Amino acid sequence: MSRWHGTLLLAVVFTAHSCDCNDSNRTEVLNIGDMLMPTVKKNINVCQNVYTGGKTVALPWTITSTSDGGLYRCLAIKNLNDSIEPTEYYVMVFIRHEVSSVIASGDICADNSSSNSMCLTIEEGASTTLWCNATDGYPTPIVRWFIREIDEIEYKGNKFNVITDTDLGIEGPLLIHKISYECTSLLVCKVGNYVNKIKESAVEKLIKVYVRPK
Repeated sequence: MSRWHGTLLLAVVFTAHSCDCNDSNRTEVLNIGDMLMPTVKKNINVCQNVYTGGKTVALPWTITSTSDGGLYRCLAIKNLNDSIEPTEYYVMVFIRHEVSSVIASGDICADNSSSNSMCLTIEEGASTTLWCNATDGYPTPIVRWFIREIDEIEYKGNKFNVITDTDLGIEGPLLIHKISYECTSLLVCKVGNYVNKIKESAVEKLIKVYVRPK
């Protein structure tokens, strides 16, 4: 069982979604399967995704994938060939979806035992920052850090591994100050978000930290 004698510092990272356009009139947070509805007041009935430059779609329009998110330029128009320039209206669309993959500090372990594990060697007494980020997910995922301990127990002649994850109480990047030799450990970052505000979905990545003595 490993002992953690390093000093952990808390780093807080704020992530904000922004739009380059100052004339965005409306923001929608939708689930896959929801419909982007027309705006009755302005008679908006067609939209085009500015980010992808995709085809113009008629409203109401069903959200089918996360790629449907982005900034939409919407118009109130009856004839797409009309030479009269219609009034523009912008809608920023965010699609709720779970985290599907995570990238983290370190390199692929030499034993290539698992694509979910990374290995990192740190010199004793050094300071470093470990990071772990989701490649997707909305609302913005939260990163939490744990130390994993694996103990082998024997029961009725059979051996089992008991896994215990101890929450370090740290979100965002993990700063380690003057790491000691005893800090060789298995760290786990768990990245997740609340898509339906009830159940959190989380993806984890293991980082095997080896401390090289001076």
